[in-house]
Amino acid sequence: MRRIHALVLFLAASIAPGLSPAAELSPDLPPEAVLREAYARMRAGDWNAAAEAFDPAALARFRTMLEPLFVAASAPADAKGQENRDAMMLMLLFAPAQSVEEVRALSDRELFARLMRGTMSLAGASLDEQVILGNVAEGRDLVHVVTRNTARMDKIVVSKVEAVTLQRTPQGWRLALTGEIEGLAETLQATAEAGRQPAQDAPPPPGTP
Repeated sequence: MRRIHALVLFLAASIAPGLSPAAELSPDLPPEAVLREAYARMRAGDWNAAAEAFDPAALARFRTMLEPLFVAASAPADAKGQENRDAMMLMLLFAPAQSVEEVRALSDRELFARLMRGTMSLAGASLDEQVILGNVAEGRDLVHVVTRNTARMDKIVVSKVEAVTLQRTPQGWRLALTGEIEGLAETLQATAEAGRQPAQDAPPPPGTP
């Protein structure tokens, strides 16, 4: 849950106010314009459109990171008839999906959009302010855009400086996955893998052969 809260704060704090989604993310848009457009789409709640601003290769990697959760969610109920908790979590995060097969059939973009929408619904967050401070180029195909973000979640106000990475792709400049987003996938992955570990058998009583 702490990882989800951090992600919500990052996303909410990164949405630039007063922007309307453009008709398209053209290949010639500079990095800062792509970043502003991406978060304008997030603020509008259009996560499918926002996913277009991310590097397709990064979204494919994101799907791979979630595979352990899909596997765990496919397991049947246990011997006591208890429901699969991973399956319940999957349906919560990827609503309105009704099955693991339905989630797996989603495109990389839709999968990402569903998870972001589901994560944001778990906690209320609002943007106070975002200021883009500048950017730092790393070679020809990588740019880090530096922003100062202030966000509010419940009664908590957070202000911090973020560096958002964008890389050049055949589609133009696109966002790389943030550490918070990758961390969320890793947390879900670790939770699912831990749930599949067999329980330790109790040691035999003394004198048992």
